[in-house]
Amino acid sequence: MCLSRFRSAAGAVIAALTALTMGACTVTPPPRVVAARTAAPPAAPIQTLREYKARVAQRIFKRDPSLLLKGTPQAMLRSFVLVSFTVDGNGRLVDSSVHRTNGDDEAEDTALASLRRAVPLPAPPARLLNGNGQLELFEGWMFNDNGQFQWQTDVDPGLAGAVGLPRSAATLVISVAPGSPALDAGLTPGNVAEQIGDKTIDHAADFVAQDAALPPGDKVVLQIARGARPMTVTINPGEAVAAHKRRRAERAQQIGSVLPCIR
Repeated sequence: MCLSRFRSAAGAVIAALTALTMGACTVTPPPRVVAARTAAPPAAPIQTLREYKARVAQRIFKRDPSLLLKGTPQAMLRSFVLVSFTVDGNGRLVDSSVHRTNGDDEAEDTALASLRRAVPLPAPPARLLNGNGQLELFEGWMFNDNGQFQWQTDVDPGLAGAVGLPRSAATLVISVAPGSPALDAGLTPGNVAEQIGDKTIDHAADFVAQDAALPPGDKVVLQIARGARPMTVTINPGEAVAAHKRRRAERAQQIGSVLPCIR
């Protein structure tokens, strides 16, 4: 009986000492275990063009967070730069150029540089590639006066209801740039573009693609919502593209005429 009590007491003392020892020690798991516990979950696979462009934007701003414009851009933008670029199936940037701007050379250079610094870009899904194994894109860089920018933004479901749209698919005009076809046509921040020509606008990418495809000098009817009231306006984006090309050619000619003088 006494021996049994002694063993029981000894066991209790050993258990208490073990608990104290464990409480006073820090157990550090191996580095591999730590990495496995803290690793971010894998990103969901990209299914749509909209999702792919969102991933590209994330990569651009991750490379240079100081360029990210948070919140809503100012109503009268400093500049709008429409960039065309091509990506191959591995995310390599095949080509990039300014398609249209309102004449801000610094904003143009910033837009192209921010894209090129982000390479390699995320690999696009095979379903979005053309016959050459590439994806051709257009995207707009919207600049505030401080030099920061956002990409063009789609209307979300809550905002669609707020402006009287029966659906979320459309593109909100949150800003306009000086000298732009949108400003000349009378578009104002808060308007919602629903259709360009005979093409319904489901996302901002649809508007950009239809807009960019217009030949120089061509005009197109844009159906918009202003408040809850439907309206139509006529824009001439193709002329802005031609004006940009003329300005580039004139600048190149000026540089060519100056070079012989500074040798």
